[in-house]
Amino acid sequence: MDHDSLDAFWEPSGMGAADYERFDIPSLSVTGWYEGQLKGAVRNHVAAVKTGSNPDDHVLIVGPWLHGVNRNRVVGERDAGPQAIIDLDAIRDSWMDYRMLGAPRPDLPNFVYFVPGLNEWKGAQAFPPVGTRSTKYYLDSGGHANTMAGDGTLTSSGPGRGPSDSFVYDPGNPVPTLSSRTSGARGGLPQGSVDNRAVETRQDVLVFTTAELDEGIEVTGRISAMIYFATDVEDTDISVKLLDVFPDGRAQNLTEGIARAKYRHSYTAPEPLEAGEVYGLEVELFPTSNYFAAGHRIRIEVSSSDFPNFARNLNHMDSDTGSTIRVAHTTVHHSSEYASYVLLPVVPAGAAKPWTPPTPSASEANR
Repeated sequence: MDHDSLDAFWEPSGMGAADYERFDIPSLSVTGWYEGQLKGAVRNHVAAVKTGSNPDDHVLIVGPWLHGVNRNRVVGERDAGPQAIIDLDAIRDSWMDYRMLGAPRPDLPNFVYFVPGLNEWKGAQAFPPVGTRSTKYYLDSGGHANTMAGDGTLTSSGPGRGPSDSFVYDPGNPVPTLSSRTSGARGGLPQGSVDNRAVETRQDVLVFTTAELDEGIEVTGRISAMIYFATDVEDTDISVKLLDVFPDGRAQNLTEGIARAKYRHSYTAPEPLEAGEVYGLEVELFPTSNYFAAGHRIRIEVSSSDFPNFARNLNHMDSDTGSTIRVAHTTVHHSSEYASYVLLPVVPAGAAKPWTPPTPSASEANR
């Protein structure tokens, strides 16, 4: 906590682009959509493909799992069905036999993944599947996006045109985390996707939702958001959460992320904010996959906290070692000049093919 910037203390444990260029070794990576190490596993795979001599040397498998991969078909309030549990040992062994013993190459695409919502396995040539469209969904409102009863909307048709939205972030009363990834269970938090409507009644949570979808949409890949905001403190956080809203109103979280404003240009040299000035802050969420079925809606929540999933920003430059709390009055902009959006990787039909994994015994599949 004494080293809250990227200094020499952290350098030995970092992995940068130059580090991946030091080796060229085939890799088989396995992770889960609800796993705390998902972001790092995906980053390692993408970097290995980029710097390696042969992209086909690298395989990424992502299931509907926590850190204990291939163990549970039910995570949070989502049941992935018996097909969630596969014969992962057989997949690993066939790949190792091919790489190390000269056996025939197994029927294993470079990217194998489970699509929650469809509850199906798919295979693709790359992560994300070739042909995936990075689609901007823009924030808009009539100036009252606070809570799920507000007027916040999300649309891919173009930048918002309505007035900005404001909320008050008090670190003494942060937005509570309703579910977490693997590590959160150590603190007693539920895991995976759960109904998030309990926090969407708070005035410090801005809610932006699409209209009901006329047809289903698959989203698979990295997720990010660009949020334009102004505040009256020298530092604050912007948190973003992506949710699947069911026809009955349930809003299940899929992925989340947060960014600290003082690191907007560099983790090495933090910079304070100027009160009232508008800044653009990119928020990287965890990668995800989800099929938003027809009749469902896509939603994002924007706030400044998700605690204890992420440490609170005390709204000044010394949040990690200080104890003083300041209250932030923050405005989120969405206009042609300051077009706040979430970037979703939309996978068109046919970009990824159905893939049938080897299945374990019935007793293992029903765990």
